[in-house]
Amino acid sequence: SFSVSFDDGYVDTLEVAAPVLRALGVPFTVFVVTDVMLGTLRLPWYELVQQSLAQAGLSEPALAVLAEHAAVRDSLALRNRLPPQLLLPQVMRAMKQLSADDRRDLCDKLWAKVGAELIQRPGVPRYLDQAGVRKLQELGAEVSSHTCRHDLLPSLRDEDLAQELSESRRVLIELCGSCGGLAYPNGDSDARVEAAAAKAGYEYAVGVTPVSGPPSRFRLGRQMISELFALGTGGRMNEPLFVAKLLRGK
Repeated sequence: SFSVSFDDGYVDTLEVAAPVLRALGVPFTVFVVTDVMLGTLRLPWYELVQQSLAQAGLSEPALAVLAEHAAVRDSLALRNRLPPQLLLPQVMRAMKQLSADDRRDLCDKLWAKVGAELIQRPGVPRYLDQAGVRKLQELGAEVSSHTCRHDLLPSLRDEDLAQELSESRRVLIELCGSCGGLAYPNGDSDARVEAAAAKAGYEYAVGVTPVSGPPSRFRLGRQMISELFALGTGGRMNEPLFVAKLLRGK
């Protein structure tokens, strides 16, 4: 047996993936960021940072905002000698090390600086609204939670952690009638987070990497597959490489 799941709730999950999976008779799960679905958050923090740095004309003002925090500024010390594909992972690592409050404050400033223009740019991800999520469910998807805002859960205070887990589940139960599962943002969890997920009423929770040892309902592994998972030498997906990597679990 196997399962297929998608994080975040992108429009192309509905428009591209869902019809294919329905035609094949393959059930699937979509883990939705509920504040994005509701429109109270236009982009999750990681997309805001990544897209801002990738867009011509926005990367310099975005870097200026991010450099206001000393930890991120230190990670940018070599930026004039790093190509964009190496700079971005460095910035993201620094952002993930910030406290939840610092990361949110910095992203609020970043949105104020470049958000209005960024959201109009082609190629910036589009997310499903409530009607789109209901259509996914009609096509056979299990709809479950990817939290309210995609915050990194181990960095949250107890009360904020409980809010992220319980409120996103409540919203999806109200919309879809059920919400059995949780996908940890960035795959990050620990014993405290797993206990909070159980207390919030989830039946299971998943990360983004394979997990060794006996399975646990609140520490289930997955194999993350992205557009970079199996690129061949020509820059296109290589199917034999894809199958080999998938079977190796790497």
